[in-house]
Amino acid sequence: MTKTIQYGLNFRAKALQGTPEAVLESAQEGLILVDKEGIITMTNQAFASIFNTSPERLIGRPVTEVYVNPKFPEVLQTGLPVYGHIHDLNGHQIIASGFPSKRDGVVVGAVGKVRIKNLDDLYS
Repeated sequence: MTKTIQYGLNFRAKALQGTPEAVLESAQEGLILVDKEGIITMTNQAFASIFNTSPERLIGRPVTEVYVNPKFPEVLQTGLPVYGHIHDLNGHQIIASGFPSKRDGVVVGAVGKVRIKNLDDLYS
Protein backbone atom coordinates (compact mmCIF):
# COMPACT_ATOMS: atom_id res chain seq x y z
CA MET A 1 0.00 0.00 0.00
CA THR A 2 1.39 3.40 -0.90
CA LYS A 3 1.85 6.17 1.66
CA THR A 4 -0.80 8.25 -0.13
CA ILE A 5 -3.40 5.49 0.13
CA GLN A 6 -2.47 4.78 3.77
CA TYR A 7 -2.72 8.50 4.58
CA GLY A 8 -6.16 8.63 2.92
CA LEU A 9 -7.40 5.63 4.91
CA ASN A 10 -6.06 7.06 8.18
CA PHE A 11 -7.65 10.44 7.43
CA ARG A 12 -11.04 8.83 6.77
CA ALA A 13 -10.79 6.68 9.92
CA LYS A 14 -10.04 9.78 12.03
CA ALA A 15 -12.87 11.70 10.39
CA LEU A 16 -15.32 8.96 11.34
CA GLN A 17 -14.24 8.80 14.98
CA GLY A 18 -17.07 10.07 17.10
CA THR A 19 -19.65 9.39 14.38
CA PRO A 20 -21.77 7.01 16.51
CA GLU A 21 -21.89 9.60 19.27
CA ALA A 22 -22.80 12.37 16.81
CA VAL A 23 -25.61 10.26 15.36
CA LEU A 24 -26.85 9.39 18.83
CA GLU A 25 -26.92 13.01 20.00
CA SER A 26 -28.49 14.37 16.82
CA ALA A 27 -31.49 12.06 17.09
CA GLN A 28 -34.68 13.63 18.43
CA GLU A 29 -35.87 10.27 19.70
CA GLY A 30 -34.50 8.79 22.88
CA LEU A 31 -31.98 6.10 21.97
CA ILE A 32 -30.44 3.46 24.20
CA LEU A 33 -27.98 0.67 23.45
CA VAL A 34 -27.44 -2.30 25.73
CA ASP A 35 -25.12 -5.29 25.65
CA LYS A 36 -26.36 -8.89 25.78
CA GLU A 37 -26.60 -8.74 29.59
CA GLY A 38 -28.84 -5.68 29.37
CA ILE A 39 -26.23 -3.21 30.60
CA ILE A 40 -26.57 0.28 29.11
CA THR A 41 -23.55 0.99 26.92
CA MET A 42 -24.70 4.18 25.18
CA THR A 43 -27.64 6.54 25.33
CA ASN A 44 -28.43 10.07 24.29
CA GLN A 45 -29.63 13.18 26.08
CA ALA A 46 -33.14 12.81 24.62
CA PHE A 47 -33.50 9.47 26.46
CA ALA A 48 -31.81 10.70 29.65
CA SER A 49 -34.10 13.76 29.74
CA ILE A 50 -37.11 11.52 30.25
CA PHE A 51 -35.50 10.58 33.58
CA ASN A 52 -34.24 14.10 34.39
CA THR A 53 -30.63 12.93 34.29
CA SER A 54 -27.60 12.75 32.02
CA PRO A 55 -26.47 9.91 29.75
CA GLU A 56 -23.35 9.49 31.88
CA ARG A 57 -25.47 8.59 34.92
CA LEU A 58 -27.29 5.87 32.95
CA ILE A 59 -24.32 4.19 31.25
CA GLY A 60 -23.16 1.04 33.03
CA ARG A 61 -26.47 0.40 34.77
CA PRO A 62 -28.83 -2.50 34.05
CA VAL A 63 -31.55 -1.30 31.70
CA THR A 64 -34.23 -2.94 33.88
CA GLU A 65 -33.19 -0.64 36.76
CA VAL A 66 -33.78 2.44 34.63
CA TYR A 67 -36.30 1.61 31.96
CA VAL A 68 -39.20 -0.67 32.85
CA ASN A 69 -40.44 -1.93 29.51
CA PRO A 70 -41.56 -5.56 29.36
CA LYS A 71 -40.85 -5.70 25.63
CA PHE A 72 -37.22 -4.58 25.70
CA PRO A 73 -35.78 -7.64 27.54
CA GLU A 74 -37.88 -9.74 25.16
CA VAL A 75 -35.85 -8.36 22.24
CA LEU A 76 -32.64 -9.59 23.92
CA GLN A 77 -34.14 -13.01 24.65
CA THR A 78 -35.85 -13.72 21.33
CA GLY A 79 -33.72 -11.72 18.91
CA LEU A 80 -36.91 -10.36 17.35
CA PRO A 81 -37.68 -6.65 16.97
CA VAL A 82 -40.62 -4.94 18.65
CA TYR A 83 -42.28 -2.00 16.92
CA GLY A 84 -44.52 0.75 18.29
CA HIS A 85 -45.14 -0.54 21.82
CA ILE A 86 -47.10 2.19 23.64
CA HIS A 87 -46.68 2.40 27.40
CA ASP A 88 -46.10 4.83 30.26
CA LEU A 89 -42.56 5.82 31.13
CA ASN A 90 -41.80 8.14 34.01
CA GLY A 91 -45.16 9.88 33.68
CA HIS A 92 -45.07 10.18 29.88
CA GLN A 93 -46.90 8.08 27.35
CA ILE A 94 -44.27 6.88 24.89
CA ILE A 95 -43.98 4.85 21.73
CA ALA A 96 -41.09 2.39 22.02
CA SER A 97 -39.35 0.10 19.57
CA GLY A 98 -36.51 -2.33 20.16
CA PHE A 99 -34.13 -3.95 17.71
CA PRO A 100 -31.67 -6.76 18.32
CA SER A 101 -28.01 -6.25 17.51
CA LYS A 102 -26.57 -9.45 16.09
CA ARG A 103 -23.11 -10.65 15.18
CA ASP A 104 -22.88 -13.86 13.14
CA GLY A 105 -26.56 -14.52 13.89
CA VAL A 106 -26.12 -14.27 17.67
CA VAL A 107 -27.74 -11.51 19.72
CA VAL A 108 -24.99 -9.35 21.25
CA GLY A 109 -27.20 -6.50 22.42
CA ALA A 110 -30.14 -4.34 21.51
CA VAL A 111 -31.06 -0.82 20.48
CA GLY A 112 -34.11 0.88 21.90
CA LYS A 113 -35.86 3.92 20.50
CA VAL A 114 -38.46 5.87 22.45
CA ARG A 115 -40.52 8.84 21.46
CA ILE A 116 -42.81 10.84 23.70
CA LYS A 117 -46.28 10.45 22.22
CA ASN A 118 -47.08 14.11 22.93
CA LEU A 119 -43.92 16.23 23.00
CA ASP A 120 -45.74 18.98 24.90
CA ASP A 121 -45.80 16.58 27.87
CA LEU A 122 -42.01 16.64 28.06
CA TYR A 123 -41.87 20.42 28.39
CA SER A 124 -44.85 20.93 30.68
